[in-house]
Amino acid sequence: MEIWRVELDRSPAPPRGLLSAAEQERAERLRDRAAGQRWAVSRWALRELLGRRLDRAPAAVELALGERGKPRLAEPAGLEFNLSHSGGLAVVALATLPVGVDVEAVVPRGRDLAALAARALPPAEAAAIAAAEADERPALFFAAWTRHEARLKCGGGGFGAPPPSEPVTVAELELGADYAGAVAIAGERPPLVQLYRLDLR
Repeated sequence: MEIWRVELDRSPAPPRGLLSAAEQERAERLRDRAAGQRWAVSRWALRELLGRRLDRAPAAVELALGERGKPRLAEPAGLEFNLSHSGGLAVVALATLPVGVDVEAVVPRGRDLAALAARALPPAEAAAIAAAEADERPALFFAAWTRHEARLKCGGGGFGAPPPSEPVTVAELELGADYAGAVAIAGERPPLVQLYRLDLR
C-alpha cells in the first residue's frame, strides 16, 4: 500500500481546467480562501496520483461517489484509494483492497477531549483518554480519532456510519509530532505501508 503526503501550503494552485467543475465550485464555496485553496490542492494531488497509476491525464480521471459518499473511480480499475487532509497536510492512500485513511492536526489545547472521546470514540479508547494526564490527552485522542475514522472510511462511510461488517486492519502513520494519522485496509493482514512525499509543481 502506498501512502502519499502532500504539503498543501507549499503547493501552487491547481492548473486551470484540472479539477472538475463540481470540484472547482466546492473549493470556491468554502468561506475561508486558504481552506478552499487547500481543498483544491488535495484534489489535485489525488488526481495526479490516480492519473499516474491509470496512465491518463489527471483531468481525465473520472470520480464518482459510493453508496455512503466515499469517492471512488467511476469505472472499476482494480485500484482503491482514499484521501484525508487537515491543516496544511493531505494524505492519499492507494491500495488494491478497500482502504480508509485519516489525518488530523494535533491541537494541544482548547477542547474537552475526554468529553469528545466519550461521545465519539469506542468505550475502551474513551476510557484510556479520560484516564490520561491532561498533557498526554491530545496525542492519545487524535491517534484514537484517526484510527477510528480510518476504519469507518474503509467501510465506505465516516463518523455516523456503521462500522465495517468485514474485518479491517488499522495501522498508525508516522507523520511527525504535529499530526496524527492512520490507515485501515480490508482484511486481517497488517498492511505493508510505503510512505512517499508528493511535490506538486
